[in-house]
This record gives sequence, structure tokens and C-alpha cells, in this order.
Amino acid sequence: MSQTTVHRSRWPLLTCSLLTLQFAGALFFTLDRSPGTDAALVGFPLDDAWIHLVYAESLANFQGLSYNTAQPEAGFTSPLWVFLLAPMFWLGLGTDPALAVAVKLLGVLLAGACGWMTAQLVDRLTRCFPAAALAGAAVVTNPTFVFDSVSGMEVVLAATCLLIPILLLARGRPLWAAATLALPPLARPECGIVVLLALPLIASQLREEREPWLRCAVAFGPLLGAGTLWLGYCWAVTGHPLPTTFYVKGLGATGLPMAEALVWNARFAFSALGSLSLVGFGAGALLMILGARQLIRLGVDSEPASLRYASLLTLLAPLGLIAGILGTHSLGDPRYFYWSRYLHPVVPLLAVWLGLGAAPLLDPRGGRRTQRLALCLLLGAPIVLAIPSRAASLAATYAWNNQNMLEVQVRLGEWLRGHTNPSDRVATFDAGAVRFVGRRETLDLAGLNSHALLRDGPARIAEFGPDYLVAFPGDVDADWIRTWGLKERFRRSSAPYTIAPNNVQASMAIYEISQVPAPTAP
Repeated sequence: MSQTTVHRSRWPLLTCSLLTLQFAGALFFTLDRSPGTDAALVGFPLDDAWIHLVYAESLANFQGLSYNTAQPEAGFTSPLWVFLLAPMFWLGLGTDPALAVAVKLLGVLLAGACGWMTAQLVDRLTRCFPAAALAGAAVVTNPTFVFDSVSGMEVVLAATCLLIPILLLARGRPLWAAATLALPPLARPECGIVVLLALPLIASQLREEREPWLRCAVAFGPLLGAGTLWLGYCWAVTGHPLPTTFYVKGLGATGLPMAEALVWNARFAFSALGSLSLVGFGAGALLMILGARQLIRLGVDSEPASLRYASLLTLLAPLGLIAGILGTHSLGDPRYFYWSRYLHPVVPLLAVWLGLGAAPLLDPRGGRRTQRLALCLLLGAPIVLAIPSRAASLAATYAWNNQNMLEVQVRLGEWLRGHTNPSDRVATFDAGAVRFVGRRETLDLAGLNSHALLRDGPARIAEFGPDYLVAFPGDVDADWIRTWGLKERFRRSSAPYTIAPNNVQASMAIYEISQVPAPTAP
């Protein structure tokens, strides 16, 4: 049996092993009962997950991408995630807890695919199966990425979409790589930076292979078409080329000078990425640095040319994505998933760096095998040792995040659905679960899903005419109570509050509105 045949025969076992590890990690998180409930299984850790479900349900009901019925909005940053979630409503899941389980299952499958593609990419670049297995395992056992997979958010989808064109390019299929460049920006807007980096590399590969220009034009067609449709939709609906959330949560929201905000974000990235188990108390970081060095070398002199361009893209993609996030987002405390999630799609790409750094130590074709393996174990031990404690800590946090959301936002939505009229209107500061579970026409006072509010302000509120206000009690002062004629009808709190450091969000209340003040003249 040839070495190539033996090499290929190992992949089915590795694939099954990676999926098994991914599902085991997901079960560890979703079955965590730190709050004493099953919240980790039936809830979501962020209100944004329900926002995507609002649009997905609207799409499934053939009502377009609407937040309220027949009212198109662009309050979601991942249209591809919305399209993937929409078919779940054809299964009749509705607001049942089974919907949360189905969404988590989709995330777990995507995360498993990321682990497999990471291993495939490392194998293609190094022809070292042990290094490929190490890189794939580093993805599926990474506690942060497991958290992402069951969060109900688009994090693992963005990572998947980034890996697909890189892997296709490494396999010598630049036309398919060009066609799949349409996927990353539809998963996260910041991935557009990676697309810009990929375009000249893929175009160079196509030119070297002397592909006919017509075939090249067709290959780049999906990117042009999808990009035009998505940007055109956002512009037609909101008057801006990107989703509303991209502006509301943008770097300018900090109120800091640009230079100061960028420095803050750089510190955020250093802290958030430094907490990954991949870093392994510095040992993993060293392997990643060695892997980046290897990518530079491969990008200069490797053959065939497809490996050169794939190596360069693997090197540049995480750097471009991180730069895009730091230059566009208002980031807060890196210890909280609410903010750190933006950086998490780079985890598989960093695992590729890790695999390339370890490849010279694991390659069975090299000399001094015993010494190399000993060094690899020495560097790998801190990475492995970082996983259990990090997983236990994040699983408990995940369960409590879900508990906080269920005890506050979801319960408020249930109260609205059971105690108000279907024709009543609701204004709210958290616009996901309140809208999805509450089933009432809703005005998002943050402006994420109500773009006209950002333009018209009080005039839009008066035009909407809300019957109820959902707000954090600490933000509702006496003057507001008087001018709006507010009467508190229902309140829910959750402690300890783990979603963000601002404890004022640990409690929300529903107020009945007796009058909506008319906007004052400018």
C-alpha cells in the first residue's frame, strides 16, 4: 500500500473524530446547569440571536426581510445566516424550545466543517497528516469556538465562508474560489476586507493558468451579483449601503477621537485573542508565529502556484479581518461574548497557522524524530492544559448568559403576547426576544431595526404611537414617567448578570403609555 493511500485512508477516521469532538463540546456547553435550569439548551446568550430569527421567520413566510410585517429593514449583519435559518420555520418549530436546539445543531455542524476544512488546508500546505489532525482538533476543542457554535449567532458561518475559497484555491480550483468569494461578506460585512485581499491573488492565479476571460467573468459573477443585491437592498431600505447595525455599533459610537478608539480596540484584540486556548500560555503563540513564517516562505517559493497564493491568503486573511473589525467597531470589554464574538471567526485561520508551525516537528519524513516529538509535546502541553479550565469557565458563563436572557427579555416577550392586544404597539431598547416572542409590532429605540428613528427621532416615535415601552428601569427617569404617562405593568430581573458589565441591564420593565409627547419644534 502506497504512502498516499495510507494517508487518504486516515481521513474518514479523522473526520468522524473531529465531528465527535465538536458534538461532545457542544453537549458540555448546552447541558451545563450552573443556573440550576436547562437554559443552556433552550435559550440563546444574546438578544441578537432572536433578531436574526425575526427576519428568518419573515422570510420563511414570504414577507421579505421585514422586522415588522411588510416593513423591510436591514437590522441584521448576516443575510446568509438569515437564509439558513428560514427553512427551520417550515418545519413548524415556531417559538418552541426545539427551535433553539435546531439553531444550535446547525452551528455545531458548521463548526465541525470548519475543523475539517482547517485540517484539509494544513494537509494541502504541508502534506503532514499529524499537523493537519492537530490543527483540526485545535478548532473543534477550542472552548471559545464551541461557545460560538451554540450561540445562535453567525460566527461559525463567517469562519466557514472564509475557509471555503482559501481551501479551493489551495486545491488548484481558482475559478471555484472566485465564485465562493460571494459568501464571506454575506456572513459578516468585515469579511469584505478579506475578499479585497483575495481578489488580486485569485486573479493572478487565473492569469498564470491562462483561463479565458469569459470563464473568469462568470466565476466572479456571484461576488458582483450578490454584493450588488445586498448593498442595493440596504441602500433602498435605509439609504445606506451597509446594514443599520454596522453604523449604530460603529467606531464612531465610542465618542472617542479616532486614534484613541483604535488604540482601545487594539488593546481589546490583544486581550481577547490572548485568552484563546490556542495561545497556550504563549506556547501556542510561538507555534503560530512559526506558522506565519512558514506561510511567508510558501508564498514565495512553493509549487504549484496555487499553493503560493493560498499560503499568502491564509497569512493575510486573519490579519485583514482583525484590522477590519478594529477599524469599524465600537468594542467594549473583551471578557464578554457580546463584543469578543466579532474576532472569533479568525480562530480556524489561527489554527492553520498553529498547524503549519507544528508541521516541521510532526513530519515523519524528517530526521531526529524523537527530539522533534518531544519538543512538540512540550509546546503542545500548555495548549491542551488550557482547554479544561477555559471550557468549564465558558460553559458556566454560557449557561448564565442564556438564563439572563430567558429570565428577562424572553419573559417580557411572553408577558406582552399574553397580556396585550394583537393591535398594540411596543417600543423597546432590546429588540430581539421582545419582538420575536412578544409577536407585537415593535419600534426599536436603538435604531438597529427601525432606521427611520435614526433620521426622524421623536417624530418617528410620535408617528409610531407605542402603547407600551420596554426599557431598563435605571434609564427611565421621573421626567420621562411624567411626560409619557408611564405606568409600570411588569418587571423581570436576573442575577448574577453575565452578558455585559453594565448591571443596569440586569432588569427590564414593561410600562403602559398613556400619552406620547409630540416632538418639539427645532
